[in-house]
Formats: sequence, structure tokens, C-alpha cells
Amino acid sequence: MKLRFGLPLLISLLCWTQALDSRTKVRISTSALSAAELASREALPSPGITARAGLASPTRSPWIIANGWRVARHPEAKYRYDLPTGTAALAAAEAFAYGADALLKIDPADAASVAAMLTFVEGLPTSDLPPIADLAVIDDGSAVTGEVMNLLARRNLLFQVAHAPSPRFRLNIVIGSREYPVEDVSVD
Repeated sequence: MKLRFGLPLLISLLCWTQALDSRTKVRISTSALSAAELASREALPSPGITARAGLASPTRSPWIIANGWRVARHPEAKYRYDLPTGTAALAAAEAFAYGADALLKIDPADAASVAAMLTFVEGLPTSDLPPIADLAVIDDGSAVTGEVMNLLARRNLLFQVAHAPSPRFRLNIVIGSREYPVEDVSVD
């Protein structure tokens, strides 16, 4: 991907699509998308850190907003970010890291930081290694299982989304089972 330095100020939309060679590609569009194109994509919150009085602070215990668990849960889905100023480079890195087919609507003020991120990710070597996971989360599609995935990812616990227990993992988490009852799930 190459950008001319006059172009980044015009960038208002980036589209990350998963390519056949397992390398995430970026498509840049300066034109508006139709309502149908936007509606066909799941909206993702802007990644970052949020302070929560009494619960989280940037230095002691940050409240992290990240979407990797959503992409891991539905890697085939198409996503979109509508990003406030200052968050576009982080969202671009997140979409790239998880191989998301994501559309990033950015503020023109973020064009330089996104261009720098694109230059960085284009310089990374391709990788076709399998994902690393310490445990499996059996996805029943429920909100509580999604929140468990969110909290595992937030704590950097490597998991793989599965639809049935697998002997590959020493630990298979099935929310609602005898070992992991729903009422014992704490989402703090």
C-alpha cells in the first residue's frame, strides 16, 4: 500500500479486508458509503482506555475497550468503526492484529497517524502460523459468554473460540455447565 503525502489529508474512510494470502489489505476510499453498506457492518466501539470512578483508572486498573474478542467470536463478519479524533491509528492496529474486515471512518486530523500505522503494518512480515491459545471458550452465542471472552482478552489470557469442547485444550470453558455455572460468572 502506498500513499502520496498529499492524499492522507483527504482520507476519510479506510477498509481493511482479509486477503486470501492471510495478509490483511487496506482499501482507501474518500467517498461516502451508502446506508446499506454501513448497515451491513457491525459497529465497533473505539478502542482505548476509559477511567471509571471507583472501578478503573489509567494507572492503577485501566478499563480497556478492545474488540479483538468480537472478531475472534465472528471472524467472518464485517465491522465498522466511526472514530473520534485521536483513535484511528489504534483502531487500524487492532483491525490489522485480528485480521478484521473493518471499515474505519476517520477524522482527517488523524490521516498522518493512520498513514504512519499503515507504513508500519505493511513492513511486517507475513505470518501463517496458527493462533496461540491456552484454553477454549465454547461459544453458545450468549451475552454472558461474550463478556467472559471480553474479560479473558482484557487480562491477556489467550483463548480460542470453539463450538464444542476440544481435547487440544487442557481447559474448555462452557458457561452454564456444572463446572462454570452462569450464576458464578463475575463480570467485574
